[in-house]
Parts: sequence; structure tokens; C-alpha cells
Amino acid sequence: MNNRLLFIINFDLREVILVQSILLSLNVMLPVFLTIMLGAFLQQIGILPRRMIRDLNRLCFKCLLPVMLFNNVRETDFRQSFEWHLIAYAVITILLLFMVLVKLVPKFVARPEQQSVVIQGIYRSNYVILGIPIVGNIYAGESIATITMLIAIIVPMFNLLAVYLFERFNGENRHDPAKMAMGIAKNPLITATALGMLYVVSGIQFPDFLNKTLGDLGDTTIPIALMILGADLDLKLENTNVPCLTATVLGKVLIVPLIFLPPAVLLGFRGQALASLLTMYASPAAISGYIMAQNENADYHLAGQIVVITSVISCFTLFVFIAALRELNLI
Repeated sequence: MNNRLLFIINFDLREVILVQSILLSLNVMLPVFLTIMLGAFLQQIGILPRRMIRDLNRLCFKCLLPVMLFNNVRETDFRQSFEWHLIAYAVITILLLFMVLVKLVPKFVARPEQQSVVIQGIYRSNYVILGIPIVGNIYAGESIATITMLIAIIVPMFNLLAVYLFERFNGENRHDPAKMAMGIAKNPLITATALGMLYVVSGIQFPDFLNKTLGDLGDTTIPIALMILGADLDLKLENTNVPCLTATVLGKVLIVPLIFLPPAVLLGFRGQALASLLTMYASPAAISGYIMAQNENADYHLAGQIVVITSVISCFTLFVFIAALRELNLI
């Protein structure tokens, strides 16, 4: 009787966990889709016409996205206790993935403006938007310092690699290291990161009115970017590079986590550390990648398609990964 009761309790607990995982995916991802759909609707009724999209995208890239990144960097507490083994594994695997993609993708994708988009779509994830809600839900009531620590390192690295990537595969600069270096140095995201670091090191404090202004501007970035994406989204097959889109989506939501999570388990990562790595590898492609693609003369239509499709599919793949790791008592 006791064994049967224990089996029933365990089954009920697993069922609750699965339901929580499904609700988590919906609660995190539905606002993203609704905002994208709002942008598409506003475009259809003429409130957000296509002639405005380019200018709004430049506003995001030149102003709002740098402000958001500056806020992320300056709000990071670098005095906290870092789990260096976790940081080392995350940094090494992302750099390894990036270097492999830079060498491999051009062999299969002919156009430079698509090469950069495919590479970015696979290695760069929507870590800030999804990582904290997912880990926070899994470990409700506990401190989630592990993922905030990892985000402080990984997100700036994602951006630095993306800036290098778009400069390298820019037809004008790819054979001129000096022009490439200058393009990287002048990029608004690099400037924002450097200013954020300077703010932290200097120890200065902004007055409340300036903090609120910067916070409000940063908070508008993602909603505006999502509405622009929805207004500009084109999923017609005749305008879609189906092989590139398919390979990138599968690489992002399935292949990358399946490659890097098993070694992480073998190395002993458990709990929040493993959950943080899961969200880093398996989250959908970064929304900011679409903004960058349009402003760096890359194939931004493909970039937008990658963001939307990976966001849809990751609702299911993340749920499966979370359920499997919980079933194995790893997170």
C-alpha cells in the first residue's frame, strides 16, 4: 500500500511539474507572440506602415538597444561570488560554437548577408528575456544569483561576437582588418557596453530622475522591436530561403542544446547551473539580432523569420528539455 501510495504521489508530482512547464512556456512566450501580432495588425490597418519600419529600426539600434544594454551592464553586481567553472564552460562552449559556425556556414550558404544571419541565429539566444523567468519559475522562492551572474558575462559576449560577425561578413569590410576594427569600435552596442563598464568602475551614481529616464527608455526596446518585427514579417515561401531557415531553427532549438548539455551533466553541473545553461543554449534566437541585421545590411527578413519560428518551436522544445531534466533529477 505504501509503495502504491508513493507511486501515486510521484506520478501526481510529475504531472504538476509538466503542467507548470507548459504554463511557464505559455506565460513567457505568449506576450512575445501577441506583441508581434500587434505589429502585424498595425501594419495591416496603416498605423505602422512599412515606410516607418526602417526609421524605427534605426531608432532601436542607435538609441533604445544601446540604452537597454547600458542598463544591463551597469546594474550588474560584479562583486558577487562567481561560479568560475560554470562561466568557463559557458564561455568556452559559446566561443567554440561561434568559431565552428564561422568556418562551416560559408561552405553551405553562399551569400554573406545570409551567412551572418544564420551564424547569429544559431549561437545567440534570447537569454535575458527567457532565462530569468524560466529559472525563476523552476526555483520559485529561491535566489537566482547563478543565472544573473551568467547573464552578466554571456550577454555582452553575445553582442561583441555579433558586432564582429556583421563586420566580418560585410561585403565592404571583410577583407580589410582596419575597416573591420573601426566598424566594431564605432558600433553603438560596443559603445554602450564600454560606457556601462566605465559606470561600474567609476562608482558614480546617477540622480533618480536620470535612472528613471534610462530605465523607461530601456523598457520600451523589446516591445517596439517586436512590433517592428511583426510589421515587417514576411513568411511567404517564395521569399524564404527554406534550407537556411530550417537548418538555423533546428540548430538553435535542438542541435546546440543536445551537443552541449550532456557534457555539462557529465562535468557535474546540476540545479540552477544546469538550468541556466539550458536556457542559454535552447532559448529562441535573439530579438536584437533582427534589429542588428537590418541596420548592418544583412538579410533581415531571414533574421526575423528565424526569431519568430524559433520562438514558436522553443515553447515545445524547452518544455521537453525541462521535463526530461526534472525527470532525471538534474534540475
